[in-house]
Amino acid sequence: MLRTSIGAAVGLALLAAAGCASTASEDPGVRPTRAAEFTSCPSLRLSEIPDGFKVSRRQLEALSDNHMGEVTTYADGKRSIKVYSGPDLYDSLEDLDLTADVVRTDEFEFELSSTLLQPELLIAVMDEEQFDEPCDSHGVLTRHVERAQMLELLAGLELHPSR
Repeated sequence: MLRTSIGAAVGLALLAAAGCASTASEDPGVRPTRAAEFTSCPSLRLSEIPDGFKVSRRQLEALSDNHMGEVTTYADGKRSIKVYSGPDLYDSLEDLDLTADVVRTDEFEFELSSTLLQPELLIAVMDEEQFDEPCDSHGVLTRHVERAQMLELLAGLELHPSR
């Protein structure tokens, strides 16, 4: 019993010493450097939310060089619309064999893709050359939304500047 108590006391003393010890390289006057604030990527937004859809999730995502991207999800039962501003929407997909068409609206050009493996999935990505990294990915991913409604969504998108 005495041996266990001495062992525990020695163990606690070692832990306390390890936590309180400082190394020669530590300088209490030096603080880690980080940017004072983030810059938001230009934001792609729906001008009108389609009937039945509601915002179900808004997710901020840290990108490189102190930029913040955003993914906004709208849902109506099994139907969903995800609008990406900054984060790469292809990162959320597994390797799929996509077929694509170019679609133009009054303001934007998109590559509209679909796949036979998941026919309920439509993906529209804007031309990345018009944006600077790390905010060069903007697009819309839908599930169980008809192509005609997707085209209406694309025509009604608005791009808001960085904040």
